[in-house]
Amino acid sequence: MSFQKRKSAYRKGVTSSLMDEYPVPKEGESIARISIGRGGNVFEVELPNGEKQLALLPTKFNKLIWMKRGDYVIVTESEGQFTTASGKQNGVSSLIEHILMKDQIHHIKKEGLWPKEWEESESVAVEKVVEDDEEEEDEEGKVKEEESDEEDSDSDFSLEGNPNRRRFYVESDDDDDDDESD
Repeated sequence: MSFQKRKSAYRKGVTSSLMDEYPVPKEGESIARISIGRGGNVFEVELPNGEKQLALLPTKFNKLIWMKRGDYVIVTESEGQFTTASGKQNGVSSLIEHILMKDQIHHIKKEGLWPKEWEESESVAVEKVVEDDEEEEDEEGKVKEEESDEEDSDSDFSLEGNPNRRRFYVESDDDDDDDESD
């Protein structure tokens, strides 16, 4: 019983530090964008200079936060690769220190620490995402208006659920089920 209390307090502390702190990249750290999730808390990140590398998400964020393509993080760059407990090198060369939310990104931009390469590509990426979303909605057919309103409000970061899952609306005829059972 007491373990659950400690566990929930720890998760609350991690969540509050994630949401309330305004981190800035220190020496040896840089801002990166998530390219692809590789599974097992390993993500491919793209640095401002265009270099791609594998980054490891610490276990303290397990089942607490979900990241998707295009999210920004602060990564610690190491000189070599991380080694697993069994002694194998797995190609992971950086560690994710902090996940950046919209207000934290805005704070970093105010400080003048935001990479200029991301400013130009960010507006292009937003336009591309909007175009892709419009194409997907056309292909999927009907989308419930309530759900589309929820998606607009969920465009800000949320810890409530996995944002990578799509919400589908399925119409069902209850009349057909009643006729078959008689």
